[in-house]
Amino acid sequence: MPQTILGIDIGSYSVKVAEMVRTFKRFSFVHFYERKIQYSEVLTREESLAAALQGILEDNALTWDAAFVALPGRAVAARFIDFPFGQAKKIDQTLDFEVENHVPFPTEEIVYDYYIVKAAKVPPEAPYAICDIGHEKTLITICHGKALRFTRTLTIGGRHIIEAIADRLKIPPEEAERLLHEAGQAPVDDRMPPEDSTPFHVVKAIDVVLEELLLHVRQTFLAFRERSNEAVEGIYLCGGMARLAGIEQYLSLKLKQNVTFLNPLEFHFSQVERGEIHPAVAATAVALALRGVAAAGMADVNFRKGEFAYRGDVQQLGGGLRRAGIAVGLLMGIALGYFFLQYFTLTRKAAQLNREVAQLVTQALGKKPAKPINDATGAVRMLRAGLEETKERTRRLESVVEVSALEILKDISAQLPPRDQLSLDVERFELKEGQVQIRGKTTSFEAVDKIRDALGKSDKFENVQTSNVGKGVKDEIKFEVRFGVKGLTPVPKAKGKGT
Repeated sequence: MPQTILGIDIGSYSVKVAEMVRTFKRFSFVHFYERKIQYSEVLTREESLAAALQGILEDNALTWDAAFVALPGRAVAARFIDFPFGQAKKIDQTLDFEVENHVPFPTEEIVYDYYIVKAAKVPPEAPYAICDIGHEKTLITICHGKALRFTRTLTIGGRHIIEAIADRLKIPPEEAERLLHEAGQAPVDDRMPPEDSTPFHVVKAIDVVLEELLLHVRQTFLAFRERSNEAVEGIYLCGGMARLAGIEQYLSLKLKQNVTFLNPLEFHFSQVERGEIHPAVAATAVALALRGVAAAGMADVNFRKGEFAYRGDVQQLGGGLRRAGIAVGLLMGIALGYFFLQYFTLTRKAAQLNREVAQLVTQALGKKPAKPINDATGAVRMLRAGLEETKERTRRLESVVEVSALEILKDISAQLPPRDQLSLDVERFELKEGQVQIRGKTTSFEAVDKIRDALGKSDKFENVQTSNVGKGVKDEIKFEVRFGVKGLTPVPKAKGKGT
């Protein structure tokens, strides 16, 4: 019978719930819900959190077999303790005495547990960090492969950005939050708004908070490097503030690191469409739900104590577990042969599909790759490279003038014959003082004349001329075409630093 598992992420800004469904053979991420917490003077903080969670459960008629939540970072302190041995039994016997040296409270008044972050054997994967930037805090978790290696909670988040905006512009926090959502972006140089505008002051306020966050992130990475003699080689972003425009590029430039979003909607078991929700917001809730369906190998830390501690009847459970083990063994024996047969069959099909995908992508792009593409992964890399090249061309086009160069390109495209009748690859587009210069390549000299004649028939272009027509190294025909745009007035350059 299918089981429903909920992962509940109770933040300071909103409550997120990830819904997993587990069957005997598989599990799936099927739904994600989020609700902003409405604080008021009538309800306490805990009552406001409970009201938001209750609203999600009731509005979506959620029922579940198990639910997983996490302790807030501000309520937990993490300490790293070195032992000259790695046996769990010895750690259990000596941990109580070691903890007394690290906390200012009697051990009988606190709830604590431990997780071995590193033993004698080091996994081969490179260390990476998961940065969960929330509303009131930022949680940094450093892992090595599947092993937890380091963690730290920073008291910097979205609320501090809102306060910085409100202080700089002398406006209420509610107005500052609205401006953050509408005009907020990371302070990346090529995206900065004009200096005399409100968005510019919003970005400068964001810059102050992000610089402080960067200082603590660098200190955290340095502390990890001093402890382990290893460097963090990549960063995954998640949390509400991961939605800030340009933050991925900003952190990558500042930290000199590979930075990307942690997107649980791309996991193979996800059946949730992206919709209007930024995928990074769902990461923590999905991670909590996964503990109910795939907890093997995950860090096991138990903070339950006293009347909340789990006390299982080992003898009573033993007989049931043995019977269940025998049943599972029989089922696995029957299914194992079938699984192996399916595995080899699907492996051959996957290899064939990879080759077909690579061939289709190569044909669709219309150009031969530098290195042969043999599978879907290589095809995706080629598509992404083409997309980045297109984005870079668009960026250069839009940076030439402040008028819409894309509208002129649209007019040019409308004048030219269809692509199945005429092939044109534009290598350079320049718009300056009402004059357009295009450098490109096509398949024949006749095609060059067709391009010139088609542009000459437009009522928006004038004085269409071609030049530098000749063959390239691959027998393609290279050429330049120049013409004026009627009624186009040059826009004065904006003041400030040029690029």
